[in-house]
Amino acid sequence: MDYHLETRKPVSQVVNPLEIVCPGRVRGSVRYSIRISDTSKIRQEIILDACCPYIKFKTEVEWHEAHKFLKVEFPTTVHSPNATYEIQFGHLQRPTHRNTSWDWARFEVQMIWNCIAQAQQSS
Repeated sequence: MDYHLETRKPVSQVVNPLEIVCPGRVRGSVRYSIRISDTSKIRQEIILDACCPYIKFKTEVEWHEAHKFLKVEFPTTVHSPNATYEIQFGHLQRPTHRNTSWDWARFEVQMIWNCIAQAQQSS
């Protein structure tokens, strides 16, 4: 098994439970806080705008760890062969599958935003 899967620790210790921040008809948002360790925690606000095609995540991390990485996963049911990621001087596409060892080695991406889009299907 791969190292990143062996060392995965799901976070479940809630500091502040889910609260509605903005209950509007045009914009809605919720906020919560979770503890990562004895000294570190994450505060996250999830924002939905009526005319926006994507979900915004405003995340603040109090990080007091040494020699540790923080990774985030967003499991989806979107079926797309590629995902697009913003990088420092542009964007790049990576496969969403791991058919080869080359695909497997490229799965981690440092980014500000990413896009995993599924083509519209007509009936």
